Amino acid sequence: MSQDPHLRKREWTFAQWDGHEWNLSNITQAWHNYDMGSLYIEPDQTWRLIAPIGPGPQRYGTGGEMAIWIRSPEKRQWSHFRNLTEESPRNHGYARRPVNAHPDFYAFWADGNPDRLTPSFLYFTNKNGTRLWKLPYTMSHELEKTNKTVLSITYCLRKTQSSFESICTANIP
Repeated sequence: MSQDPHLRKREWTFAQWDGHEWNLSNITQAWHNYDMGSLYIEPDQTWRLIAPIGPGPQRYGTGGEMAIWIRSPEKRQWSHFRNLTEESPRNHGYARRPVNAHPDFYAFWADGNPDRLTPSFLYFTNKNGTRLWKLPYTMSHELEKTNKTVLSITYCLRKTQSSFESICTANIP
């Protein structure tokens, strides 16, 4: 197989069982077979994918630039909604859904260089991708504030065994 990611034929594909057969719909091109994101099926039946869909700086490694793609219940086709990251120094990957996700703490993920050992940071975004936060590199306490507050929102996070939970909701406007 070619090592050039532009020659790879990989797709983000969604499979849905309708009771009789599987319906497959391609969302967009995938850059690596280990890319992973999170799918949200919202109360209004909008489907939202937050994932590393754009190519990243480490062309042959997993991850890339984070984006949001949406499938509305009316159109039943996927469309690009918003880029979350651009021109990053490291690939972003493995977008996760927080437990009891609040619209202002809707997905979190890490970055890193898959080609060599580098620092890795955690990020999170709101539901519409209009705000993005980078967590401190070191979290030495059970409760930490983001080291960089964007657009005047500060979050407290509690680290659990398998995830991060959004807490301090009284601080959310």
